[in-house]
Amino acid sequence: MLFNPTFKTPATVNINTQGDLDNQVCDLDWPQFTSPTGFTKYSGDINGVVGVSFTGVPIMVGTSPDDVDPFYPNPDVPPYYQNQVDQCLGTADATKNFYHFHSFSPCMMASPQKSASAGASCLSTGNCASNTATYMVSSVSKAITPVGLALDGHVIYAPWKSNTQLWDDCDVDVCNGAVINGVYGYAMTNFHPYTVGCWGPGNKSALRQSCSSNPKECNSP
Repeated sequence: MLFNPTFKTPATVNINTQGDLDNQVCDLDWPQFTSPTGFTKYSGDINGVVGVSFTGVPIMVGTSPDDVDPFYPNPDVPPYYQNQVDQCLGTADATKNFYHFHSFSPCMMASPQKSASAGASCLSTGNCASNTATYMVSSVSKAITPVGLALDGHVIYAPWKSNTQLWDDCDVDVCNGAVINGVYGYAMTNFHPYTVGCWGPGNKSALRQSCSSNPKECNSP
């Protein structure tokens, strides 16, 4: 893995049609078809894995095994992933036999969830199930904070870009990336795709993915 490789201008990924966007960010398996530059796989099941948190937990794409937003699927698909995750929004579901995240987790940073003496399910924890997007960001420090490393070597950051603002839909490109302090990295957001959406940099687009009712939505990219 190359750590913090020099990013390219213009963007290396250009997504300009609805079909291309959905095929990219709504596909659990996209990482296995587009290996990042500088990364070598030696063994193990890493399909769907886009990085690792500094707590050692793998970070996967923000899409469920059914290729929909795990927390906010389309209206015709009832939310169900809250039944499978714990208070840290982590799980070892039927498709993976190891614990992992599909989104930012409050347990990646100092938080009440991380310091809890006993585990609990999302369903039994505050507004975890009823308002997952708010829950995942409300109990952690509000500052630009590195929380992991993507397989392409770029740093992954927590959802807060300042002490008053979360990363906005128009702040990030189609890969959920942004230039932060002069260096390209990925922002974990409380909207889909939540984690790394493609190996960036990518273009900015006004398109919204059809697999989520909580999509990245920027009307003026």
